[in-house]
Amino acid sequence: PFTTDKCIAIVERVLAEARLARYKEASQLYISEGAVQAAEQLSVSGEPYAIRAKEVDATLLFSDISGFTSMSSRMTPAEVVAILNEAFDALCIVIKNQGGDIDKFIGDAIMAVFEDRSDFDEPHAVRATRAAWGMQQALIAFNADRDPPLVMRIGLNSGPIVRGDIGSRFVRRDYTCIGDAVNRAQRHESKAPLGGVLLSQDTYARVRELVETEEMPGIQLKGITEPVSGYILKGFV
Repeated sequence: PFTTDKCIAIVERVLAEARLARYKEASQLYISEGAVQAAEQLSVSGEPYAIRAKEVDATLLFSDISGFTSMSSRMTPAEVVAILNEAFDALCIVIKNQGGDIDKFIGDAIMAVFEDRSDFDEPHAVRATRAAWGMQQALIAFNADRDPPLVMRIGLNSGPIVRGDIGSRFVRRDYTCIGDAVNRAQRHESKAPLGGVLLSQDTYARVRELVETEEMPGIQLKGITEPVSGYILKGFV
């Protein structure tokens, strides 16, 4: 009931759609959820070269495995990749379960963004704090059969950020976030105790009724003139 040419065209279309679906599924492993949504919105708008940015209130999470650089110098490249990926398997699911968007991996560090979402009842600062605590517990479980164990620092900060397209309009861009709140989150991570979570004053003010903490006064953050107080997370009420 149809010609050979029509049959070939149908088969080619079905194969192309299948390849596109597989590509879309695979590409989501390489870019953040925010970047996926941004790319889909640009494709629908018909303006692929448009640059967009928005100011949002968010909580930033930075984690970093302490001493991993020196540890990796004694490993083969394959061993470094294997242990990092195994650790990230344990850590990233915690972030995902709390509605965080993994912005990027920076070596052995993770940068994640938490915004308020309609599918989560708790505000972003609470979910980010729960994620940070859960990540440390997940790493303890991960270390059960490891010698030496991996040790991680985590820092959190909340506030306004600019989130959007950063980079070349035509060649390569990154969907990420910038701003003072981002920088302070990373600075708090660098001051966090080994195996601990350090909340900034801004994050602590939003979650103080739900957490147990120990104040860490007089912290000197790089690039910040006045010392600040941080709060070491001890658990939840």
